[in-house]
Amino acid sequence: MTDYTVQKKYVAAALLALAASATARAQAPANLPVVVAPDQLLGQAGGVRYYDQYWLPLTGPVGAYGYDVYRHLNDSLGLKWERRRYVQASGRLVLKQYFASAVPLVGLEGQSLEWYETGQLREEVTYHKHQLAGTLRTFHLNGRVRRTQANDFGVIACYDSTGRPFVDCAEYYVPARSRGKNVAVAKLPDLVQQHYAALLPAGYAAPAATPPVYYAFRIDAAGTVRDARLLTAAASPLATAILQAIAQLPAFEPALLEGEPVDKIIEGRVVVKK
Repeated sequence: MTDYTVQKKYVAAALLALAASATARAQAPANLPVVVAPDQLLGQAGGVRYYDQYWLPLTGPVGAYGYDVYRHLNDSLGLKWERRRYVQASGRLVLKQYFASAVPLVGLEGQSLEWYETGQLREEVTYHKHQLAGTLRTFHLNGRVRRTQANDFGVIACYDSTGRPFVDCAEYYVPARSRGKNVAVAKLPDLVQQHYAALLPAGYAAPAATPPVYYAFRIDAAGTVRDARLLTAAASPLATAILQAIAQLPAFEPALLEGEPVDKIIEGRVVVKK
């Protein structure tokens, strides 16, 4: 056997190993349970949560664009959860965050890193008690600094993708705002809870011991409610009423991230009244 033949075999083996590694990297850990809401992580060592292309939660891996891997921590600094977000097709890590709360929904704490799907860093920031702390930095896709924001001192500087500074910086994040009615985004789950019962058929009685029904939807970059879905099963009339209550929510101005409209993901649950 010639050296050239041996070399070809080594190269082929290396490429095969690389492909196998990429395939393994793109798969969520099989030893962790699938969860559809952060509440379901309570008492667990970890879990996997799946999302569509808008990072709106799904009920499982079918059709998933990406997923989060949650792991419970015993950290001396009080960090209780780590979240790592991956793109399903490539297995590329696009987000890493920590939480100090009992379940990883609120309570962001410590360093947060976000990447573009190319692998270029998009954002680095530190949180304390779910609030921005220290210095926030964001980057353009070409790697140039887009924004530096010293939250402790109120110093902000912004640059275009060529490195030219802007005179005025847009707010880092502006929440979605209701049009007409003065309704805060945080109150939308309360509205769904209040209104679903009126949309049930006359005389409908929910099955005994009905568990909470989890749902999710997004307010898109035009301010429209889209892709409402239930994340846990519900009897048909109840499911229909919840989705109708979501459809009747007021119109919104979209959320803005560094001056650009972005999707806002809303999650909630309906506690069925007997």
